[in-house]
Parts: sequence; C-alpha cells; structure tokens
Amino acid sequence: FERKELTRRRNALFSGDKSKDKYFIAKSELERIYGYLEADMEAWRYFVCQARRDDADPALNRAVYLWSEEKMTGKTTVARIVAGILNGCSTWDEARRGAYLSDIPCELQFGGFDRPKATRYACVVMDEAFAGKSTAKYYGKFKTAITSDTAQVNIKFGSAVDIPCTRNYIFTSNNDIASVVADESERRLFAIRAQRPEYCDYDKLYEVWLDYIVNAPDEEDTAKWYRDTMPQVKGEAGVTKDDIRSAFVSPEFLAAIEEYMRGGDAAMMSQLQSGNYTPVNRYQLAYPKFFTDFIAKSYDVRKNQLLVKDAVLSVFGEPCRSSNRRYYNIIPLKTELERMLDEQPAQQQEQTDVQEEQDLPF
Repeated sequence: FERKELTRRRNALFSGDKSKDKYFIAKSELERIYGYLEADMEAWRYFVCQARRDDADPALNRAVYLWSEEKMTGKTTVARIVAGILNGCSTWDEARRGAYLSDIPCELQFGGFDRPKATRYACVVMDEAFAGKSTAKYYGKFKTAITSDTAQVNIKFGSAVDIPCTRNYIFTSNNDIASVVADESERRLFAIRAQRPEYCDYDKLYEVWLDYIVNAPDEEDTAKWYRDTMPQVKGEAGVTKDDIRSAFVSPEFLAAIEEYMRGGDAAMMSQLQSGNYTPVNRYQLAYPKFFTDFIAKSYDVRKNQLLVKDAVLSVFGEPCRSSNRRYYNIIPLKTELERMLDEQPAQQQEQTDVQEEQDLPF
C-alpha cells in the first residue's frame, strides 16, 4: 500500500511533459541563489533523474553529500525540499514535516527489527549523519546497501521478508567529505559544498526546485552518464604526501601565518595595556600542532599524523628545539614560503613547456 501511494503521488508530479525553458530558468535561479557551480548542478541533475525513475538501475545509484562548516547555509532546507519533491509532495508545507528523515542505524538495520525508511520513500534524508564519527565500522555496509533494491526485514512474531527499497540518499553534514570516505577514492557520493544562500522564502524556493526536478532532462545512456560524472573524492586513505606538501606551499597557508601573527600582536598589546605583560610566542609556530590544525581543515588526517610531519619536514626542514618543545621561527619560515610561492609560476610554465614539447607530433 505504501509503495502504491508513493507511486501515485510521484506520477501526479512527474508524468507530464518536460519543459526545457522551465528547466533552464530554474537551473539559473538555483545557481544564483546558492552559488552552485556547473559541476554541482550536474550532480543534482544526475541524482534527481535517477531518483525520479521507478525502474532505475540501483547499481548506478549515487548519494548527495551536502556539507559546509558554515552555519545558516540552508543544507537541511535544501535536503528537505529535494526529498519532498522526489517523494511526491507538491508544497513546502507538506514536505517540511520530514517523515522521510532517517539515520545510519535505521538505514543499515543495526537493530534486529529495524526497517529502513528507504522501503517507504523514494528519497531519504540523513541530517548530520556523519557528525564527527568514524565511518570505518559501517562504511563497507553502506556501499553495499546503496546499490541494493530490497531490504530484508525481520517481522516480530513472524519470519523475515524482503521488501522493495529505493536507496536515494541525501546526507547533510558539517564535515568535509574526506572525513567520511574510508577508501582511497569514492564514486558513490556527490560532494556539494553549501554556501550561505541569497534570501528567498520557502514557498518560492520550493517552486524553483520543483521546476528544476520535474523538468530536468534525462540522458539516454545512464551508465555512460554515471561514468562521465565520476566524483573525484579522496578519502583518508587516499591523502598523499604531495597533497599535504601542496597545501603548505600555498597562499592559504601564508594567509594563516599572517593571521596568526596579527593575533599574537593583538594579544601582546592587550597585555601591555592591562599592565600584566607576559611574553607571547607570536614569532614561533609550534610543530606539529600549528601545521596539523591547518591541514585538518582540508583533509582528515587523524590517522595520518606521521604523513603530515614528514610533509612539513620536507618543505621547511628540521624545526628548532627548546627542552621538550619543537617550533619554527616564523619570520624565516614566512620568507622561505614567500620565495617558494614566487617561484611557482615559473616552475608551472616550465612544466607546461616540457609537456607541450612532448606532445608535438614529430
């Protein structure tokens, strides 16, 4: 009965003719409101087209991982709107109740009598599903589940039964996707980074998303589309020393050092004004804390501390020692970093020239 009712509601939304004009207008509006890139919009199109079809091949399923470290980016609102439409809701008021919200334990059936919400709904939202917890224990089970179209459910006082299951998931999280992916790379998750959107009331947002989802054009060869939209997601196991080295030889790391120096200057001035002056080590960077704190914003390196240390040593050399403390003097390190950044354009041009020479047909 639940599946029949779901199909009835979805047919009422998706059975009409598609309008390319409505699709492109809605796509343009979403890019403007949310600051989405073209790759983000293609990820959304793949996801909604796959989730819109009752006969979709589950082997080609992909989940959307909507994340941002910022607050007030509307992650949950977007997830509820998209899931609501894919479940046949025609208004925001109907969708916001969130009956399709679930969590990892329920969807992966950790409990003996758990029944996944994916057996009831065409799209399921897991809000803050990976809130800083390691996924190593259930990551493999998740990958298996997302490509299955049935779930075996234990019935109290009865035998287990197989129930049809539609594994179209939207995850929301405050954590970078690299902290979730346990493999070297992952093709089952589309990572979309949320930004603070332009203000728009809920009903208007719902109408824009409805036009986008209903009118999004399908691709004839879904398997080829699946391959062509392969996400480039690096997990913890895929982070290399070169990745970390590149992160340290970057304008972003230089900006982090300058911000640290400004903070030290402000702290010293505050102490001088209060008359309680104690020396502030604003001319020293603690090794490896300062570096691991910086790199953790881009990569999950909780199990790769040695990799970070090796990368720092290979870029900046051995740190200074003071009793049991190790540090870098900030001025010479900053000067060396600026020199390396100045040399980067010339090195990149040299590499390009060599590559072009190798590509010549003679």
